[in-house]
Amino acid sequence: MTMAIDDVLRDALARSDEDREKLLAALQLSLEPRDGDVLTQPEWDAAWLGEIDRRLTAFEDGRMATHSHDDVVVDIRAQLRRR
Repeated sequence: MTMAIDDVLRDALARSDEDREKLLAALQLSLEPRDGDVLTQPEWDAAWLGEIDRRLTAFEDGRMATHSHDDVVVDIRAQLRRR
């Protein structure tokens, strides 16, 4: 049985700070490349700053479509119901 993302988030947020920190670290690690090369925190920070800059520039240049929070939530929930 698969837990809906909302349920997982609700459960995670009810946990202690220590448990949430462990969960965050585990999720972050799960996004690491599969070649065994683990990024350091400064490398993660640099990667995210680069991505933020790329997205901000695309938005400012009009190359990125934007969507309201409400529309995104409706779309995500519809996708989850189809699974």
